[in-house]
Amino acid sequence: MTLPVLRESDKERLGLGDIRINMVRPANRAHPYASAIINLQPVHIGERIPDTSAVLIGVDTRSVAIEIENTGERFHIRF
Repeated sequence: MTLPVLRESDKERLGLGDIRINMVRPANRAHPYASAIINLQPVHIGERIPDTSAVLIGVDTRSVAIEIENTGERFHIRF
């Protein structure tokens, strides 16, 4: 991912609190839609992460990409 890493200072500034990636499931032949378990909640691409202003926009084997709804800022979070 070429997006900047979500740093602790970014989490504070954007009100993301303790966002935690529990599991990633990139798209493949058996599962055509990527998803992730974030803060113990299933989230699919295009859905808002519960209790945040962030939308899941990408999933790969080592990280997820998010976009902040209000600002349009994009980050990746390593798993």
